[in-house]
Amino acid sequence: MKNLFCIVALAALAGCSTVGSRVELADIDAGANLAETNAFADYGRGMASDAAHPMAVEWQNANDAKIAEATSAEAHLAIVDGEGAAEALLAKVCDAYRTDPLVAIQMAAVTQLVMDPKLPNGPARRWRWASALVAALKSSVVPYRSMCFLDQLRWCGYLDQANDIRLICAQQGNAAVRDFGDMVVRELKASR
Repeated sequence: MKNLFCIVALAALAGCSTVGSRVELADIDAGANLAETNAFADYGRGMASDAAHPMAVEWQNANDAKIAEATSAEAHLAIVDGEGAAEALLAKVCDAYRTDPLVAIQMAAVTQLVMDPKLPNGPARRWRWASALVAALKSSVVPYRSMCFLDQLRWCGYLDQANDIRLICAQQGNAAVRDFGDMVVRELKASR
């Protein structure tokens, strides 16, 4: 029995070392080709600053004043309280990765604001914002936009809106939107 165990162990080690060396050679060859075609294969080149494609921290540092203005309490309240302001902001949400970062920041910040229990007239402001999100979701024909609106509704939507959200997502005909919509509805129902 001992001899059988030793033979199996030696065979396993021999097989692993053979496979291991083949994998290493394959990785080396693939790595050489990858480094030539992919700037991110090399950490130094991948993390180098590129004016045409700034990193998030570079963009934030260059736009500190705009971000501060866009995320001020006054700006948020103007979006929630202004006639058509919420709809105008949500109309600026574009297809995948084309939305102005300030728009995305404002959208998330308004959602956070209306969920603040200390916000004066908070429930009415939350309802207006959530209703604008549902309307934007309903008019959306682009899955990426729909997902952005659903992501905000996860946090500030109302249970009363759950059926509308489910129907809208089902009508859009996109499996990812429908699945995310179902998840949002489950979360709204669980938050009762």
